[in-house]
Amino acid sequence: MNRQEKVQVEISVETLESLFLRGELCAAKLNCLNAESKHIVQTLCLHACAKRFCQPEEAAMALKITEHFTVRKETTH
Repeated sequence: MNRQEKVQVEISVETLESLFLRGELCAAKLNCLNAESKHIVQTLCLHACAKRFCQPEEAAMALKITEHFTVRKETTH
C-alpha cells in the first residue's frame, strides 16, 4: 500500500463535526469533491474552532457571522 494514495470515503456530518471538535481532523487535510461538501466542511470547521478556542462572547459572534454567510448563500440559489 502506497501512503500517498488517496481514498474516497463518505462520512456523516455528525461524525465529521465530532472529529473537528476533538481536534482529531483538520479541514486543511480534506479535499472536497463538490461545492456543497466544501460549504459544510467550512461551516463545521468554523463552528468547531469557535467552540474550542474562542471566549463565549467571541464564539457567539463567530457563529453569527457564519450563519449570516450560510443564509446569504442559501438565498442566492
